Amino acid sequence: MNGSFNFEAYFLNLAIQLKELAHTDQDRHFNRAKGIADLDEFLTNQRTLKGYQLVIVTGESGRFLENNSDNLLNQPYYSFYLLKEAKITDHDAQDLAVKECKVLAAKVFSRMFKERLEASNPLRGLERGSISYNQAGPFAHGWFGVFISFTMKDTTGINYVASDWLDTI
Repeated sequence: MNGSFNFEAYFLNLAIQLKELAHTDQDRHFNRAKGIADLDEFLTNQRTLKGYQLVIVTGESGRFLENNSDNLLNQPYYSFYLLKEAKITDHDAQDLAVKECKVLAAKVFSRMFKERLEASNPLRGLERGSISYNQAGPFAHGWFGVFISFTMKDTTGINYVASDWLDTI
């Protein structure tokens, strides 16, 4: 993963600080999932959830990039859902939930962009051009919103260390 960027801790803090979410232990608006097929934490809590929900995808994925040197760069992928409940039979409410969640996503990224400017911030590897979103839902009993993903370049690189190997080349 990227240097000292802690995806889960960062987005938990965003869920606590963003007014529309205002996550607390008593009023939950933050959940984790290993992927779309594993929304267990969200589904377990859904009956007590209200308002907007931020669900981060914690399973690791990414790719290695050429660095025009002997090293490769690690490019982790990060993704999350912003969701809002809407009646399963009300298409206008579903569309509105998606639009409102997209507005919240813009707020999240505006904060990330601001924090990225700080030289020591782990968000400095955020690749602005990598951000993508898709409409999401319905989940469970009528949750709709957006699925957002982005990448960061991990500048620590991947180096060959001869002492890691039994043979020598």
